[in-house]
Amino acid sequence: MPGLIDPENRPLRPPLRSPVQGVTKGVGSGNAVSGSGEAGMPPEATAGTRLADSPHWKPRSARKAPVYTHRKHPKEKAPPAKLPSEAFTAAKEKALRAARGIRRKFGQGLTREDCIRLANVFRSAVVPRQKPGRPPKPEITAAYLDWKAGMRGAELYRSHIPGWEGHNRYHRKGEQKELMDAIRSRRRRERAPQS
Repeated sequence: MPGLIDPENRPLRPPLRSPVQGVTKGVGSGNAVSGSGEAGMPPEATAGTRLADSPHWKPRSARKAPVYTHRKHPKEKAPPAKLPSEAFTAAKEKALRAARGIRRKFGQGLTREDCIRLANVFRSAVVPRQKPGRPPKPEITAAYLDWKAGMRGAELYRSHIPGWEGHNRYHRKGEQKELMDAIRSRRRRERAPQS
């Protein structure tokens, strides 16, 4: 084939794009602009027929943005507002009256920081303190009560470890140790002097 080999015996490749299409600038940046045609028009639009005449083509400004850019995190529905009780309404009125009296009597001598500390003192007096620590687990309490009643060994594990019969011996050993550690810890806490 004499047309595909030049005189220096190098194979010739056909051009990758026709000269009418032009060279695409900014390849890889997402903003490809055709070298011969309007900005934002695909290269086929410059090759004789305009895509702008096509019913499917839209200018870049009118194109729909991708959905994921506008998607928002779904908001949790707020629970319905509860009506305050009569006791709360009466207590709130009394607290507001007391606050106005304090502001009237001591307002000039109190800074903002003093008012914040005073509000914290009022809160600690009104809101009772919770018992420190985590609440005890009911499963461990039941196992501890059975252990105190004299239940031991496989009978204790079978009744307080779900699926204990079906586990292999290593899994059983781990669960048995975990349950007995929890029971011993509960006994140690019960025996500790309350301060």
